[in-house]
Amino acid sequence: MEQRVLVMETLDLLKQQMQEQISGVSDVDEASQNLERLQIGATIIQTKILNEENVLTPVGKLPNEMLLKVFEHCVEGVLNTDINRERRASLHLWTAIIHTCARWRLLGFQHRALWSEIDLTWPRETIDRFLVLSGEHPLNLFLTLGPEGSLRCARRVYLSLVKKCAPRLSGLSISYNVRSGSMWGVEKLLDDFVSLKLPVLQRFVAIRRPMSQGPTTISCVISPALKVRLYLRGRARTSRLARPS
Repeated sequence: MEQRVLVMETLDLLKQQMQEQISGVSDVDEASQNLERLQIGATIIQTKILNEENVLTPVGKLPNEMLLKVFEHCVEGVLNTDINRERRASLHLWTAIIHTCARWRLLGFQHRALWSEIDLTWPRETIDRFLVLSGEHPLNLFLTLGPEGSLRCARRVYLSLVKKCAPRLSGLSISYNVRSGSMWGVEKLLDDFVSLKLPVLQRFVAIRRPMSQGPTTISCVISPALKVRLYLRGRARTSRLARPS
């Protein structure tokens, strides 16, 4: 309350100064410049007071670590749900969160984990932006193949993106609509992904999603060649771990 009274008194003083300066200046351009400077000063004061009031709110008092947990909770799982809706619409969540105030914006841009979940169907410039903001943090990629577009083209585009992310790819989820194309095309796409060097991969999920039912994991989506590669990779990793140092 005291701060608000101080703001009102300061604004009244600025208003009085504006009137005095305008009345004492005969040149219109000079008067306009003085008025603009005073208005800028009033805006700066209002912004500073508003920021101080925000800090005093319950949310504003939260430590940075707690705020970052809230940020992560808001966007957690967004990319892995509701296949039938427009995926790009979810991008507003990140913008709405970090642009609430200057403090949140600074925290959001510095928090690498917040930008580590990427939908490969987003525009390329958005993906590149997330890759930059995620720094060296492990990545989780999501890919949904719908009825639109050519799977051959999709293989080429998405494979290039996964190759770019391969050194820090921690999770990869691929969802496929059974009405769009042949299962052979999906097998080839999965084979392409598994043939890459993925040193930190911890989770790999391939899901077939019927249009009229909920998502179901279909084991036949994974081709024999893919199963062999996964098995051999697991055996090789186990052998390295078991080898005496």
